[in-house]
Amino acid sequence: FKSARDMRETSRNLLASVVETSPDAILVVDTDRKILAANQQASAIYGFDLPADLIGIDVLLMVSRDDRDRVRMDIDTVLSGTKLPESEFLADRRNGSTFHGEMVLALVVDRHDKPRAITCASPPCWRRARLPASRGGRR
Repeated sequence: FKSARDMRETSRNLLASVVETSPDAILVVDTDRKILAANQQASAIYGFDLPADLIGIDVLLMVSRDDRDRVRMDIDTVLSGTKLPESEFLADRRNGSTFHGEMVLALVVDRHDKPRAITCASPPCWRRARLPASRGGRR
């Protein structure tokens, strides 16, 4: 039989594997909008070699200037505890090219229910292309 400690470790490893192998680009951003963690898909779509290369970057620098104020407001809204529907944005890659993305933001709280971080999940473009038009996100 596995101990509770072993089961927790197995669970953490499984969750890390799920995040890393997800087809979604996943970022974890602190309350100051600095990237704390990223998966391989996120590094690939933003033009970085490794997920670790994204650590410490202000996430707003990865959003086109035209969408930065709105994304900043969305992040502030989620940090205040309000849930938002998925939204679209224009993103900037490391090489200066842009792409249309979609994001879903979710608040991560500590054990005292204080905001600790935000997860930002962006589905791959093939999934976004299959969404019905009536489900369009905020823009």
